[in-house]
Amino acid sequence: MLGTFKIMEKTEIGLIGNYYGCLNVMTLDGKFYWCIENYDTDFEDLEDWEEINEELYNSIIKFYNSKKQ
Repeated sequence: MLGTFKIMEKTEIGLIGNYYGCLNVMTLDGKFYWCIENYDTDFEDLEDWEEINEELYNSIIKFYNSKKQ
């Protein structure tokens, strides 16, 4: 569990996903993560997330922001 003392910044990428939900990316303690929401996803459980590099995180956010306009 992430715990209440950690600050998580989560972004839902609504353009990519499945029946249950979307791609989500987040930052936590200077690290970057992603997950595809499923029926049993617990966003507070770090085991549901996979660590990615900063470059991939920034590319996803850039893509998402370009589609919102």
